[in-house]
Formats: sequence, structure tokens, C-alpha cells
Amino acid sequence: MIIGIDIGGSRARVASIDVFPNVTNKLVSSTGIGSDPEEVMLSIERMIRSTQRSCGDTDIEGIGVSLASPVNPQTGMMVNPPNLPEWDNFAVSEYLDQRYSVPIKIGNDASLAALAEYRLRPHDQVRNLIYYTLSTGIGGGIIVNGQLYMGEHGFAGELGHLTVDIEGPKCNCGNMGCLEAVASGLAIAQLAKEGIDVGKASALREAIKGGEPTSQDVFRVARGGDEFCSDIVDSVARYIGAGMVSAIHIFDPELIIVGGGMSGSFDQLRPGVEEYIRGNAMGHFSSNLKIEVSNLGDDGGLLGAACLFYDEFTHTCGSHG
Repeated sequence: MIIGIDIGGSRARVASIDVFPNVTNKLVSSTGIGSDPEEVMLSIERMIRSTQRSCGDTDIEGIGVSLASPVNPQTGMMVNPPNLPEWDNFAVSEYLDQRYSVPIKIGNDASLAALAEYRLRPHDQVRNLIYYTLSTGIGGGIIVNGQLYMGEHGFAGELGHLTVDIEGPKCNCGNMGCLEAVASGLAIAQLAKEGIDVGKASALREAIKGGEPTSQDVFRVARGGDEFCSDIVDSVARYIGAGMVSAIHIFDPELIIVGGGMSGSFDQLRPGVEEYIRGNAMGHFSSNLKIEVSNLGDDGGLLGAACLFYDEFTHTCGSHG
């Protein structure tokens, strides 16, 4: 079996992938800003042991790791992860390699999710796609002519760090007005908090009962017709549309797939996103473009991590279609 590990902006997950795409025995622990990498990795080791026991102590053939960070392909180090600053220059692959005598492979979470999406659809239907993960942060993955596009140095696909507002807030990556800075889960929560703090009239105040608002709270209250939360959702949709227009003009994809925790609310974002694309993308790009919500749920990164072993273990990760 393959052990899949997903280290995200707010949590780490471990699971087993015995026959692709069968993800089982998922376990979760917390990560996030301020988390100590060594402590999180110790928790991951415990989860690996527990997962292996749950599988009857089946041999581990490889460990694939999905990271919410740019990853240096030469050193295996995380590079300037915007939502996990304490992990900068931390080499997850080296840590695991010292403890497990199996192949260790790592990659950026959104890029790996894009790879999983491609592997799980008939290849005669789509050869060029863009994947967005809308979650704590915003990431991207790009498939060009059936291949995961990594760029010259292995860092391609940072679609969340395209500038969509040159006068916007500073992003955790250091740039100004990134899509992530104005449309991620963290950005939505911050916008909601700022509005509540200055006394904006909203049902959100009662909904959070004195707690800190989350993006899920905003989408839920907006669904009920609240004007303040609906305005946030509309603004976020326009920004996502703007980011997609830039990506469309560069890559001319057949398909855009939206995943991540916020994808469950994409029905609320879709009208504004598609309206912006229709109004701003060059017509010959947007006329046949499709936008789909991923059906992989939270498993995109885990499945993509298993796909890193595609060439070695064809019985574990294969092409469907």
C-alpha cells in the first residue's frame, strides 16, 4: 500500500491508498500558523503507525506527501509557505527518509490534486486543465497536454498569487493584492471580522455568538439572504473570476476544476465568477470553457501523492479511461 500524507494550512492528514483510488483509514491532526514542524511530524508518525495497524500491518511500498507550499524539487524543502511560515526550509522528505526505508515523494498539494483529477478522467476528453484549491489559502495546478506543468524550477502553478488588486492587502507571500489575500478562506474570515468589529448590520453577529467568524459562517449566512455576507461572497466571486481570466489567457484550458474546502459553496460563487469571465475574458478563450467542482472532496492531494508512484506501482495508481 501507499501511505498518503497531506499537510495543509490548518491540518495534517494521513491515509492509506491500497487500490487506487481507494483512500482508507484517514486520520487528522492540526497544523496552522504557529505550529511546530517537528511536533506535527511526530503526530504524523503516530498516524502512520495507526494506519498501518488498521491495514493489518500491510507493508508500506511508498510514502507520498502533499504540501501546502512551494517545494524545491532538488532539496525537497518547503519554500516560503504563505500559511505555514514556521515550515520554511523544512525538508519533509528528509525527515521521513531518516525514519522509513521506503521511497518518499513529495509535491505541492494543488499540483498533486490537478494530477489526480487528470488521472481519474478519460484522457481522450481533456488534455489541458487548470485546478484551483479554494481553502485556507488558494493554490493551483496545471495540466498541459496531459502532463503536470511544473515550470523551470518546479514552482509553477501558484495561481493564488496572481495579483488581482494592485491596491489590495499584503499577502502572506509578500506580494500585494494576491487572489489568496482577497478571496481565500482566511481572507473571507478577516473581511467578516472587520465588518463585525465596526458594527456592520448582519445576522452573522448572532450566528457566531461572540466567536470568530469563519468563511463557512459567511457562506451559510449569505445563503440566508444576509446583505453583508452576500456582498463579501459577491466580491470574492469577482476576484476569483479575475484570477481565472488571467490563467485562461495564459493557458487556454479546456476545463477548470475547483476543489478545496470552499468548493462546497461554489454554487454561491459560480454566478459571479462566470459573469466576470464572460465580461472580461477574450471571447475565443471563454466560449467553450467549462468549470466543474471536484468530486474528490478532501482527497485530491492524498490521491495526487499516490499518483507520484504511478510509474513504479501501476497496481496502486492507474489511469481510468
